[in-house]
Parts: sequence; structure tokens; C-alpha cells
Amino acid sequence: VFGLGVEDAVATLAERYGIGGLEFLPPARLTDWVRAEGLFGGVLHRESGSLNPLAYARGLARAAEAAGAQIFERSRVAVVEPGTVALTEGAAPHPRTRARLVTAEGSVSADRVILCLGGYHDGLAPDYAARVAPLRAFQIATEPLGDRLRDLMPGGVPVSDSRFVINCFRPTPDGRLLFGGGETSRPRGPGDIAERVRRRMTRLFPSLADIRIDHAWAGTLGISLNRAPVFRRIAPRLLAIGGWSGSGVHMASLGGEIAAEAILGEPERFELMARIPSPAYPARGRLRRPSMAAALAFGALKDRLG
Repeated sequence: VFGLGVEDAVATLAERYGIGGLEFLPPARLTDWVRAEGLFGGVLHRESGSLNPLAYARGLARAAEAAGAQIFERSRVAVVEPGTVALTEGAAPHPRTRARLVTAEGSVSADRVILCLGGYHDGLAPDYAARVAPLRAFQIATEPLGDRLRDLMPGGVPVSDSRFVINCFRPTPDGRLLFGGGETSRPRGPGDIAERVRRRMTRLFPSLADIRIDHAWAGTLGISLNRAPVFRRIAPRLLAIGGWSGSGVHMASLGGEIAAEAILGEPERFELMARIPSPAYPARGRLRRPSMAAALAFGALKDRLG
């Protein structure tokens, strides 16, 4: 739907892709849902929602352990050694057919490996790393706002905008505004996350300039060049998935299911996803980060110019 106007995009998504529950909101109707500066219309998706990502991750972990999985946290993998000999179906395992994952405290080998990488790939799979760049994202949570928040977001729904450097925000169950924005290609910083994000928040909601920020945090996500997920077969039994481009909560869940099918002998959906073009970034090595910084700066300038 790139290149289409908002109303045409809504119609195309419904007619061509069967996505239901979409409704175009002109400015007069947008204020029934959110009252922010600089918004000129929107799309309401009545079949979508939001969740607590941490609670979801913990729930997945409990389900995995109940099914027999073992989870080892703080076991950073430094080196991935794919098996040197392909294992044919029905053949007995051989040490050279197994992948080896090396950590600071030891190593583990396996017949089949899925690298679920996102933005934290550390060069473990160069073929994947060429296609996915790390991007630092920031979020804040305000103090409880009560009626002030209800006046600004009467619809009570999550919102993201169409800027190149996007803003996303939603009310929380205890009446705070959760607000994210201001991505950077720098691996660390800024020193004051709260103030960085506050500036973006108050451009949309000037009346919140005086409120207290109770929480501020950052994380790294993986951005692909065309914003499509990246599915790569690194070796016959070594897969890599990621490049969710900011939509990992739901896309990574489905991606994990597809990758699991592949290593269990049903690769059709994985191979389908692997055929989606995933171009490599033109800048490599030390040039990657400066080129991303320049692209973000250019996009931010376009945002400011409207």
C-alpha cells in the first residue's frame, strides 16, 4: 500500500488482503479518539489491541518450560559454529554434523539451531547481519494522569503515527501515558532518556509539559532495509530469523512458529518467507552506523518540514 493515500490504503488492505476492522478517521472524527497536535487524520483498527510485552514473554517462558524446554539466561553466545557436514534424513548424528554454540562459560552442540536475533546479533551470522541493523529505541511512562489523560485520549486506544521517526503511545491500566519515540543508531545513550522522549511527547501534547516522568528505558530492535522480516538458512540445519523492524511482539511469535516447523521437517512456510526480498544494507562495517545516522537525520528533517 506504499504510495497510496490513507483512504485508498484502507480500501486496498480490506479488499486485496482481507484485513477487516479498518476505518478511516478524518480530522473531525479523529478527536473522538486522540487529541494531539499535528495529527490530520488516521486509521482505526478495531480488531487490534495491545498487551504487556514483559508479561507475555514470561508467559511464553512458562509455557516452554512446561513443555520441557530449558532456558539459560545471561549465557551470551560469542561464536556459532555450523556443522561441517550436512546431516541427511535418517542418518545417525555425527559430531561434525552438529552446530556448536560457544559462550564464556562453556558450549552446547545441537543437531538443529534457530538463531532468534532481532537487533542483538553481534555479528553471529554475517549473512543476517548484512540485512538487519540495530536501532536504539526509547520509552517513558508518566506519573498517573487521571482525567487529563482521558481528555487527551478519549478513545483509550494505542496510537502510532506515520512519521519517519515514529511516535507511539497508549494509556496504561493505572492511568499513565506510555510514550515511545526518538530512535537513534548510537549503541548507547542519550544520557537523559526521559528528557529526550519528553520533548517529543510535548510536541504532541503541550499541556503535559509539567508532568513527572516516573520511568524511562531503552532497548535495541532490528531494522531491515525494506522493513520486511528476515528469514535466512545459514546452514542446512542452522536458521536465523529477525528484522521485525519494531513489530516483534507479534511477528516474532509467528516467526518462531514458522522456524520451529522448518527444523521439524515442514519447511514450506519458512522457505516462503525466505523468498521475500531482504536486501543487504549498502554500507558495511564502520560505515553502517554513520549512514544510518544520516538517514535518521534526513527523515527527522522531513518530519519537521511536514
